Amino acid sequence: MSENNWAQKYLDELNDKLKISQNSGQQKKTEPPKFQSDAVRPKNGQINNAQPNKIQPKNAQSQTNQKNQDRFKNRKFRKDKLKGSDQNRNKGSELKHQKNSDALKNQPTSRPVQSHVQPQATFKVKTLSGFVSSIEKTEYTVTAENKDYLCTVQESVVRQGPLYIGDRVRMTLRPDGRGLIDKYEPRQNYAAGPASKGRESIQAANVNQIFLVTSVKEPVLRTDWLDTHLAVCEKRGFKPVICCSKIDLAEDNIFLEQMDVYKRMGYRIVYTSSALESSLQEIRMMLKNKTTVFTGHAGVGKTTLFQLLTRPQRMMIPSEPEDFKVISDDDYVETQKTVFSKLDGGGFVIDTPGVREYEPGGIAPKDLKKYFRDFRNYNLQCASLECNHVDEAGCKVIDAVKNGDIAEDRYQNYLRIIENITA
Repeated sequence: MSENNWAQKYLDELNDKLKISQNSGQQKKTEPPKFQSDAVRPKNGQINNAQPNKIQPKNAQSQTNQKNQDRFKNRKFRKDKLKGSDQNRNKGSELKHQKNSDALKNQPTSRPVQSHVQPQATFKVKTLSGFVSSIEKTEYTVTAENKDYLCTVQESVVRQGPLYIGDRVRMTLRPDGRGLIDKYEPRQNYAAGPASKGRESIQAANVNQIFLVTSVKEPVLRTDWLDTHLAVCEKRGFKPVICCSKIDLAEDNIFLEQMDVYKRMGYRIVYTSSALESSLQEIRMMLKNKTTVFTGHAGVGKTTLFQLLTRPQRMMIPSEPEDFKVISDDDYVETQKTVFSKLDGGGFVIDTPGVREYEPGGIAPKDLKKYFRDFRNYNLQCASLECNHVDEAGCKVIDAVKNGDIAEDRYQNYLRIIENITA
């Protein structure tokens, strides 16, 4: 009986072992491990060291997440590192550029090395428009924007012809303050002096009016010189002004009778004297805002009158004639060259050298009669249209002289002029 109990006990223990082995096999089939490397965990929680050389982590999912986080951190770190290196590189370039600019600013300026090659100009080229106010050999003075500039003339301009006082020009301002005349405008007109060998000598260009200065005495009034100038002014289209000077020296009124002949022809006449300041006031009003040329026979007081008009006015002109202040200016001044001056009230005056003898240039003998105003009413009444009013039959001008309609002195001056230009 005891042996049967023992056998039964043995069989029960064997069956229990088989059941345990079967249950463990079923658990492996129903719950496979999530990762192939995970070890089989028995019920008692101990690790089955199927692979003794590898140490398995406690939680495989947490290990994977940890790797992903580490990978993300490494990528972000590398990106931040690259970004930081770019910023440092930009900052380094900016610091380098700033150092270079500071070095250039602090670098001392050195004088340019002189060489035969002209350095490139660093100034702004400026062009000005003005007019020639003085000529001294090859030196020209140009007045522009109320300033005077010494100038030379470009070769291309010289080839076009000479420049004269009053010519409107364009100049380029150079670094040394001097100018270079590179262009001049066409002349509107010009005032000519005595002709030499059939050619006129131009005294000034772009003139508005001409003052023909003549004197009552010292020297005596020369109507032949006056008539010659009047004919030239008529040809050039000027409206001349006859200025009769030195009236304080007159001993009679003969000069008034002589001037009355020109007054009847429509010429404007002014009387003046260097001894009376009041006589200059009318002339100043006539010169205002115009370019005027003073011309006259040598010694008539033209230059003295020019100086009185151009010097600063330091006195008030009284309204009553008896209160006029008398000034003395008896020094004889002879102009050797053309002088240009600006007036205080606006305008310019040009003084020319005194003329001793004057021959009109550019006037043909047959055309001289056109420039005598008192002949115009008779030119078409003569028997022949080709009549020069010398000794032709049927000349109405000669008849007018005999009748006193044309002044005898005036006609005699006409004959002298036509004889000179015919010879």
